[in-house]
Amino acid sequence: MSSDSAIVDVLEEIAGQRVVPVLRTADPDDAIKTAQACARAGMRVIELTHSIPDVGAAVRALAEDDDLIVGVGTVVEPDQVRANVELGARFIVSYAFDERVVETAVGLGVAVIPGAMTATEVDRCRQAGASAVKLFPARMIEPSYLRDLR
Repeated sequence: MSSDSAIVDVLEEIAGQRVVPVLRTADPDDAIKTAQACARAGMRVIELTHSIPDVGAAVRALAEDDDLIVGVGTVVEPDQVRANVELGARFIVSYAFDERVVETAVGLGVAVIPGAMTATEVDRCRQAGASAVKLFPARMIEPSYLRDLR
């Protein structure tokens, strides 16, 4: 499977699921157990935040399950992208746009979803090759803003 088709597959799963649990815990074992509970409830796409201590252990454990699509969020450095992709992360999320993070993920062939708020930031994400954009912070966004961005 080409990296482009793998990215499309991940994005289609995210869109189909419509809600992605974002797990932020103080313990990687709790993250694993919560992700497994989400999977039993029918949620195949799971995001673990990079703020989980030893998040790599959770990524590695969950990525072994072929039925799960594991991503890592709160990623702010290219080294974090590389490390998590090596462990099995299939998508990367950030709360802000960092061109280095996007370029690293694109180079590794995984979906990357940086955060943006303004139309200029959204366009910079697009130009850098982002797979999708996370509008952040969401509480600031109204439906009319989404229509205007289209």
